[in-house]
Amino acid sequence: MLRAEQDSIRIADSLKRVENRLRAIEDARLDSIRQAEAEKAAYEASNKFNIIVGAFITPEFAKAWAEEYRKQGYDTRIIRMSDSFLTGGNRPKADGIQRERRRVLPPGREQ
Repeated sequence: MLRAEQDSIRIADSLKRVENRLRAIEDARLDSIRQAEAEKAAYEASNKFNIIVGAFITPEFAKAWAEEYRKQGYDTRIIRMSDSFLTGGNRPKADGIQRERRRVLPPGREQ
C-alpha cells in the first residue's frame, strides 16, 4: 500500500514537472511573438513613406482619386493647402506669377 502511494506521488510530481516545462515553453513562444510584433510595429513606424499623387483643383476630383487609391489598398488622405494661389489665399496676377518664377528658378530654367 505504501509503495502504491509513493508511486502515485512520483507520477503526480512527474506530471507536474512536465506541465511546468510545457507552460514555460508556451510562455517563451508567446513572449517571442510579442517581441516580434513590437519590433515589426517599430520598424513600420520608423520606415513610413508618403507619396503625394497629385494636386487637384476641385475637392470632388481629389475625393474620386482618393477612393480609387483606397480601393487598391492604400491609406489615403486629402490634405487641403491653405494660402496657395489656387485656394484663394494669395491670388497673384499673371505677370506676378511670371516674375516670381524668374526669381525662384535658376537662370536658363525660366521657361
